[in-house]
Amino acid sequence: MLKVIAKKIQPVLALTEKNNNSLKNRLIKGAAGSFGLKVASSGIAFIMSIIFARFLGTTGLGTYSYATTWANLLSIPATLGIDQLIVREIAIYRTKSRWELMAGLLRWSNLVVLSFSIGLTLVATAIVWGMKGDSDTRVFIAVTLAMVTIPIASLRNLRLGAMRGLHRIVLGQIPDSVFAPTIVIALTSLAYLLFPQSSNVFWVLGFKIIAIVITFFIGSLWLWRSLPQKVKQVKPRFAGKQWLVAALPFMFLGTTQLINSRIDVIMLGGIKGVKAVGIYAVIVGVAQLTAFIHHSSLSVLAPNIATLYSEGKLKQLEKLVQKSALAVFLFSLLIGGIIILLGDYCLLIFGSEFVSGRTAMNILILGQIFNAFTGPVGLILNMTGYQNYTVIATGLSSFLNVIFNFLLIPKWGINGAAIATTTSLIIINIVKVIFMQKTLDISLYSLGSKKT
Repeated sequence: MLKVIAKKIQPVLALTEKNNNSLKNRLIKGAAGSFGLKVASSGIAFIMSIIFARFLGTTGLGTYSYATTWANLLSIPATLGIDQLIVREIAIYRTKSRWELMAGLLRWSNLVVLSFSIGLTLVATAIVWGMKGDSDTRVFIAVTLAMVTIPIASLRNLRLGAMRGLHRIVLGQIPDSVFAPTIVIALTSLAYLLFPQSSNVFWVLGFKIIAIVITFFIGSLWLWRSLPQKVKQVKPRFAGKQWLVAALPFMFLGTTQLINSRIDVIMLGGIKGVKAVGIYAVIVGVAQLTAFIHHSSLSVLAPNIATLYSEGKLKQLEKLVQKSALAVFLFSLLIGGIIILLGDYCLLIFGSEFVSGRTAMNILILGQIFNAFTGPVGLILNMTGYQNYTVIATGLSSFLNVIFNFLLIPKWGINGAAIATTTSLIIINIVKVIFMQKTLDISLYSLGSKKT
């Protein structure tokens, strides 16, 4: 299997001619670095899930997952989609040496996102406490603590997006993927050793805030060092209205994508309680191991897709998409199959109470395998200026996801949530593939080539 995958990856490394060695080198370095980083971050996330499950139990883990899911959901509109737009625009400005626009975009994005994220956090916190009533106060305190992270995380995401646009793929991911969870693991473990009786979910949320602040400053420092010197010297040029109009579809897209992936947690918590969320959070984390190669490939492909499209190199773009999609699918199929076979053993690591989630885990894994099969289709639409089509597809899928969860969770609990999420994921990818072929005439797994 690995030999077959290696043969499929090789054409990706040779998809340019001698005069395009820079792209080839970026792909080689980016793919190798992102793969290693994703392996490391997935391992760290897996360890963190085990520690949380043992440290907090199903109810504590459910409370943590429920609170952070709300914060993650609000962090998408908090950036107004600018964190995604910045990847594409900086990659293009870098290619065209538009240093004044790059400088303007960086400054403008900081001011806009900081102002909006703070306002959104205050409004959301007021609404949460207004809705509390006679409900469990601990859950609402946890949600409030999690919301403190929104402005800081939003600014950090801007910096990491800019790093990706500058083709500093691996460096741009390290603060969020490695440093932040490592800090949380270290502080949580230390607290448990020193204060085993008094440690709780609120401590863990506090450690998460500390980790985000630290990684924000690290990301800021690395971005400053990575910026071309000309960006620091030129007078910034602003196109705020144009950027905002282009970013809003990314905001809607990011929100609906997160709804697709996390509405199950929110609705499961509301219908079945935080204990069910605790079990579900673990199986989602295990199922996500299937997708780590797919996600790592997206970080590498994003700026290169934007660059190739802006240069009109559609033939190279199609080859890149086809070869990477097949390689990622084969990897995901292998990993997903292994996890399904060893499901009980994987879940017993977290505790015997989590084994009941095996069926739901298998359903989620099948969805991730199909997601890998359809390749980076959404990313292609976003990086080539057709993000509106992705918005349509994702909006439709989000609507169906909410309906499916509403109908299935009361009857089947975590299995119903898994079925709803997987079904909507399949629908959204099918619709995106249709849109991609219609707008760009790019086909997945096609043996043909473009005329241009």
